[in-house]
Amino acid sequence: MTIEFECRYCQKVLSAPDDKAGSLARCPQCGETISVPVPEGTPSLSQADEGGSDTGTPVPEESSFLAEGTLREEESVLSTGQTICPMCGEEVPAGAMNCDYCGETLQSPGRGAWEPRKIEVGAVLSRAWGVFSSNLGRVIGVHFLAYILAVLCSLAVLILFVALGVGAVALLGEPEPGVLIALGILGYIVVLLINAVFQFYFLLGVLSYILKLVRGEQPSFNELFSGWPYLGRMLLCSLLFIFMYALGYICLIIPGIIIALMFGAYPYLLIDRNLPGIESLTQSRKITQGNLMSLFLISLVLGSIVLVPYLSLVFATVGMDRGAGPPVWFPIVMIFFMAFVYLFLIPFSVLVGGTCYAEMTNQ
Repeated sequence: MTIEFECRYCQKVLSAPDDKAGSLARCPQCGETISVPVPEGTPSLSQADEGGSDTGTPVPEESSFLAEGTLREEESVLSTGQTICPMCGEEVPAGAMNCDYCGETLQSPGRGAWEPRKIEVGAVLSRAWGVFSSNLGRVIGVHFLAYILAVLCSLAVLILFVALGVGAVALLGEPEPGVLIALGILGYIVVLLINAVFQFYFLLGVLSYILKLVRGEQPSFNELFSGWPYLGRMLLCSLLFIFMYALGYICLIIPGIIIALMFGAYPYLLIDRNLPGIESLTQSRKITQGNLMSLFLISLVLGSIVLVPYLSLVFATVGMDRGAGPPVWFPIVMIFFMAFVYLFLIPFSVLVGGTCYAEMTNQ
């Protein structure tokens, strides 16, 4: 039998075995020291002692949750080798990141509460590379799956519009050439807009997956389909972001770079904090304050990595005999180029972006 109660600090619903009633514990979500409540009708401490139970031992005031001092680790129910999952009530090993029974996230490794802070370039790149190298298949896999799904959706939209066009011509007859061209252009624009919506939808899923991976969680590929609640706000914020970036780029390029660095964290804020309207843009400016130079240096590092495949492609084409055509090894260089860009560069760059956000918010 378990006792269910709320943490009085963060209102997380917790549960503990009934033999821990009156004991001290730490909330697995906020880390505050709390006391497991004693259910009504439970025998008093003195009665429990007479019955031979050791659960009624009173807790000294200096080590209780009422004291100003920090609870010693060995006095916590959650540090006795087992801890109680607040979601399902099952016992799991102390220090576990996730519940083995229901998958509930119990804690993030070595990180405190969400709060903006300054980052270090080396720490970001080191953490990003550690996550990337230890989850190589998952990072590449989620991007590859997103590519495939986006392409399939684009093909479905294109086939649908072509079928509608053919059906309209069959029913109404062939229109005038000018009208046909106008309808073709209009249909092309509509297809592009619909495809852009699908792109943003799967982008939200990829970013959510990557962010959870960076925080030490074990997300599933179903995370790709988690972007629907944020899609409308993502489209609105992206339109504003593109407009501000284009305006800044026109103003001698440098303002555009500053705007990109200052507001570029808005997708992660939208996913992580579920902020209303365009608040993710304003919050992005707050968490990047004091980090613009570090973000710029990280961008330079990624930019230098981008040059590797392009320079190899340039060197491969230098001295090529135009009359004889490309050499036999040229397709190998092209395959290397495409593989490097799509299987390494893009996934790693996205992972670095998620790591920057996690570091800037102390996650």
